[in-house]
Amino acid sequence: MMFFDCNVNIGKKTLGFPGTPETIDDLVKEMDEAGVECALVRHYSGQYNLPGLGNKKLISETAANPCLYNCFSLEPDRCRNPKTAFSYLDEIIGDSASAGIIYPASMNISVAEWCLGPLLAAMEQRHLPLFLPYDEIELNDLHGALNNHPELVAVLTHIPYEAERKLISLLTLHGNLHIDISPPYSVFNGIERLCKEIGANRLLFGSFYPEAVMGASVGSLMYADITEEEKTLIGFENMSNLLNNRKA
Repeated sequence: MMFFDCNVNIGKKTLGFPGTPETIDDLVKEMDEAGVECALVRHYSGQYNLPGLGNKKLISETAANPCLYNCFSLEPDRCRNPKTAFSYLDEIIGDSASAGIIYPASMNISVAEWCLGPLLAAMEQRHLPLFLPYDEIELNDLHGALNNHPELVAVLTHIPYEAERKLISLLTLHGNLHIDISPPYSVFNGIERLCKEIGANRLLFGSFYPEAVMGASVGSLMYADITEEEKTLIGFENMSNLLNNRKA
C-alpha cells in the first residue's frame, strides 16, 4: 500500500517544542520509517505573515527530492485584481508550487469576493488545490466562497473530532471540497462513516508531521474497516490526482 501525505511541515515553528524535527533529512527519515512514498510540504516560516520567505526556503530545501511537492503559503496582497492574481499563480507554479495554503484568521483576511475573489477565481481556473486550516476559517464563509467558485479544489485540514456532523453537511453541498484526515481528526469509525456518507474519493491521507508521527496515521488508515480500493484512494491516489489535474 502506498501513501501520499498531504499535511507535512518543515522548518522551525514559532513556540515549537524543543527537539521537534525541522529538517528535510528528519522528514525523509520519518517517511522511510513509516512507509510514506510522497509528501506535500509547507514551511513553518511561510505561515501567517512571511509567506514569501517561507516559499523561498521551501523551494531550496525540497529541490533535491522528487518525492516532495511544495505547498506554497499564498500572498493575497499580490492578487488585488484578476490580472495580478493570474500572474502571481503562473509565477508560483513556475517556481514549483503544487498547491497553496492560506491562513485567513491569522493573516486578517477574508475569503469573501471583495477580498480574495480574484485569487480564488485564478486558483479555480488553474485547478491549483487550496488548503485551508479548519481553525482559520468559519465554515459559513467557506460555504460562501465555494458557492461563488464551485470548481475550486479546496482541502480542509486540521479538523477537530467535534466538527464531523456539520462538516458532512458541508461536504454534501460541495463536490470539490476534500478533507485531510490527519490529527487532530480522531473519531471512532470516523473514516468508515465518511467513506459511507461522502465517498472515499474526497478523503486525503495526512499525518500533521512533525507535530504527530506518520506511523499513527498510517495505522489508522490501514486498520480502518473499509475496502482495499478505498484505502488505496485515500492513501495515495486522491492526492496524486488532485496534483495531476492542475492546469497551466
